Amino acid sequence: MSSLLLLSFVTLIWPVYGQTCQPKALNLPYKSQRLVTNAEVRGVLWQIGGPTAQNVTLMPSAYYNDTYLWSAPFNFCPGWTRQGPACATYRGGLYDRSISQTESDTANNVARTFDDTASNWTRDDIRLQDNVVLPQYEFALRTGSVNEFVHKGELGLGRTSTFLKTLSDNKNISSRSYSFFWGNEVTKEPRDGSLTLGGYDQSLVADGPNITTKFTVDEAKCREGIIVSLTSLSLQPNGGASQEAWGDLNDLRVCVIASTSNIMSIPASYWDPIQRIMGVELSSYRNGTADTHFYNTTLIKSSPTFSGTMSITLNSALTITIPNDQLIFDERYIDSSGPIMSNATSKQIPIVRIPQGNGMMPRIGGMFFSSAYLMVNHDKGEFTIAAAPTKSATSKLMAFDTANNCIAQVEAAQASGSPNPTSTNTNSNSGSSNNNNSNTPNASTSSSDSKLGGGAIAGIVIGALAGLALIAGLAFILWRRKKRANARPAELSGLESTGPVEKYAYHDASEMYAENGHELPGGGYRDGNEVAYEMDGGGRRV
Repeated sequence: MSSLLLLSFVTLIWPVYGQTCQPKALNLPYKSQRLVTNAEVRGVLWQIGGPTAQNVTLMPSAYYNDTYLWSAPFNFCPGWTRQGPACATYRGGLYDRSISQTESDTANNVARTFDDTASNWTRDDIRLQDNVVLPQYEFALRTGSVNEFVHKGELGLGRTSTFLKTLSDNKNISSRSYSFFWGNEVTKEPRDGSLTLGGYDQSLVADGPNITTKFTVDEAKCREGIIVSLTSLSLQPNGGASQEAWGDLNDLRVCVIASTSNIMSIPASYWDPIQRIMGVELSSYRNGTADTHFYNTTLIKSSPTFSGTMSITLNSALTITIPNDQLIFDERYIDSSGPIMSNATSKQIPIVRIPQGNGMMPRIGGMFFSSAYLMVNHDKGEFTIAAAPTKSATSKLMAFDTANNCIAQVEAAQASGSPNPTSTNTNSNSGSSNNNNSNTPNASTSSSDSKLGGGAIAGIVIGALAGLALIAGLAFILWRRKKRANARPAELSGLESTGPVEKYAYHDASEMYAENGHELPGGGYRDGNEVAYEMDGGGRRV
């Protein structure tokens, strides 16, 4: 009996000390940032150059592999915003290379392959956090306007992202992955969002199902490659029965573009039943559409208003509910002095109505991720969408370590330094869960509320291990021989999923996802080159 207990103890502690998991990730706030004009603009903050850093906010872009900013000489702001602080707000800040003493020219002034805009390229020092600096990082300054749906700078997070590669090469992150939560800026109690690089924030993944799928590589109108289907949409009036809006309509295939400031963009035929159930009337201004802030989203008259919620189902598997205060709110606009203001005489619904014959592929926008969470893993060529919890909680940063095929927690204080993994892989083989309703797993071991210090804990552990070292080693050898004798055939080896993934267990990286991966026909390579999981050409969103 004692030998069995000892064997069990050894098999529990061995992976902790025998495996090497080196999780590294960064967590960047996505929130209102103060610019030099004193305007506060939502985005990911870059502090550029010196001696006085210039603040610029960026939108996460799955379309681009490089990063594109707006500069003072070529701001291309529309109409009345063209000059002054309103333009800086509209563009998320304007970088002025002439006042940075650390800026250096680069010979690359040619548009990158498949880019849709001519740009001037430059290098400067980029500060992401107090102890995370990218010296002489190359980025582009646009010299022409692209479109009004994404009017700020764009941080390139595409499949061959130079930004993610730089962070990986610098050992700031341990995988080419990222996760995004928009937060919200339109409610009475705003909530900061986040962009996690190299992993995800477990506190932003709600209990319940998620969906995971491979990138789509054959859709010219969605170079992002992140495509899902909207299979139903229902409205729940306050105190009334739920009403299905799209009962007679086909499923809607949409491209996920988190850099756009709306919940979704849908054809007029899909908007009409929503408007009918809500009982709202379009504003007379611009045919009921916003002009600059939350571009082309729907403006309605202030009364009457719909007081319920909206539920959107993706791939017939995951339902995301949009609360009323994020669905209908006072119109937002950019004041000529720079700040973003509210207009109570008009209400705004952050849904874009695509006119018939427009040709634009329907989309899910960034504001959808006020209620959902997006996780993208380029190393695996797939993405996950899960519901986000309605209440904020203490961040729990999890990192993918691609080299060691594991997931582990990164302490918040060490998120930009040398992370201390709290758990390790217990199986070096790749595995996956077949349960489509399994939660995104917590990959950490359970923690204790004990107040013992690190030295005391280390002493206890070392003492215990010293006393058990020889016995543990012998027991492990015997256990391993028995395991080999009883092993399954090689083609069946790996993790076996017989139920939902344990929420607080440590898991192999491949268990992060609720669905099995799907290989591209003919394998992952074409003509000797790795197949791009994100389209590398054509079809820039219109």
